[in-house]
Amino acid sequence: GGQGQLYTVLMVNMGRLTFPTYTVQRRARVFRDRDDLIRYEEAARCLAEVMGAMQSGAWEEARLLYDAAKTAWQDLSHTADLRHEEDLPVFLRCFTAGWAYIRVRSRGVEILQRLKLYEEAVEELRSLLAQSVYCPDSRGRWWDRLALNLQQHLKRTEEAIDCIKAGLSDPLVRTGHQLSLYQRAVRLRESPSCRKFRLLLRDIPAVEVKDVPHVTIRGRMCPQSGMGKSVFLMQEEEEEE
Repeated sequence: GGQGQLYTVLMVNMGRLTFPTYTVQRRARVFRDRDDLIRYEEAARCLAEVMGAMQSGAWEEARLLYDAAKTAWQDLSHTADLRHEEDLPVFLRCFTAGWAYIRVRSRGVEILQRLKLYEEAVEELRSLLAQSVYCPDSRGRWWDRLALNLQQHLKRTEEAIDCIKAGLSDPLVRTGHQLSLYQRAVRLRESPSCRKFRLLLRDIPAVEVKDVPHVTIRGRMCPQSGMGKSVFLMQEEEEEE
């Protein structure tokens, strides 16, 4: 927190704490000019307002804010030159207006689902997946949510299967979400109500997860008085002669 940072500054000023010297090399400019910064601040404010309305459970208000932010993003993408945002490294794109607006639209999917507007949520998810510049780490979650909405809420199982296949072939989808999509395909294949779709699910590649090493640590709790962290004592096992 703030007190810890102040303590660190004091220790450095007293010469009791030193850090290694380093050189800052900024090869990319996040904001080309003042207008870029203003656009990012406006987008970040929209995101904060949407998230605040969602946390308070005001879903109708959240939808109005989401619609306004979506319109603002559409206007911005047609009037401003955003090509420099595509050239930025991924870890710097999160400081761009486009990234913030895409996060608003991703939250908008949850808002639409809360209001049971699944058709609109599907359209938004497909629009989000049509671009790969912003929030690439969210693509797996978007594919999974799109498959869920199509299969469970809209009863369009064949489209859900196509969605699963597309998600599994997406190189930007991480392993955890690949596994989630594959498990959804397995559940569909084993469901009695989806027998007629089993041929479509036959060629889906299996996603296997290797087991990790398991380590068991045994110890005895050290007696202590008052509040504090628990401390354990470990005894080395004596080797048999």
